[in-house]
Amino acid sequence: MGELKKIRLDKNGVKVSEETPGESNEFHQKIKERAIKELKEGQGCRYFGSFKVYRVPGNFHLASHAFGDVVHMLR
Repeated sequence: MGELKKIRLDKNGVKVSEETPGESNEFHQKIKERAIKELKEGQGCRYFGSFKVYRVPGNFHLASHAFGDVVHMLR
């Protein structure tokens, strides 16, 4: 439960767009092309939101495991 949002920022830190994880349903090739364009333009991002965590041992982190092929292509 909760919501996480990603704000795309230009190289000056000005908001370009805002999206939630469900809104970025693109093919990996299109994601790679978009990432290359954004890197060339010097864009960055900021994540924010909240979610409920039940009391269990462990931790959480944001990861790109589902997009490992895209990360590999960008290297």
